[in-house]
Amino acid sequence: MVSVAHMDSPNVVDKGLNQMLSTFVNHRLEDDLDVHVIGAFDDSPPNVWAGILYFHASASSSPKSGETSDGYSRPLCSKIIRTLRKRSERFHLKTLCVLAHNTWREPEGTARPIFSGFVVSPVS
Repeated sequence: MVSVAHMDSPNVVDKGLNQMLSTFVNHRLEDDLDVHVIGAFDDSPPNVWAGILYFHASASSSPKSGETSDGYSRPLCSKIIRTLRKRSERFHLKTLCVLAHNTWREPEGTARPIFSGFVVSPVS
């Protein structure tokens, strides 16, 4: 059985995983669940490296309302991993193609995802 979720905000991770897992886990906590996390690219500003913001700050480089220096993907990926760790099911992380592993930068520094979609072919 395969289940796919598209999560665009850390605020939906707990509820989204609860809903997704409730449809097929059936309280059999001894089952191993393979997890593949794919898609979130490193959308932090190009002057942020390894979570450290460069020291020069100006009004033009300040994050916009609702943004952080980590972009949107880092908090989301962090929330997904933390949520999987705290659940009682047994997860096996098989693929983690996010952030730096799913990012290429254009010459002017604009970040783009390497993978922007994927196909699931369940084996019968």
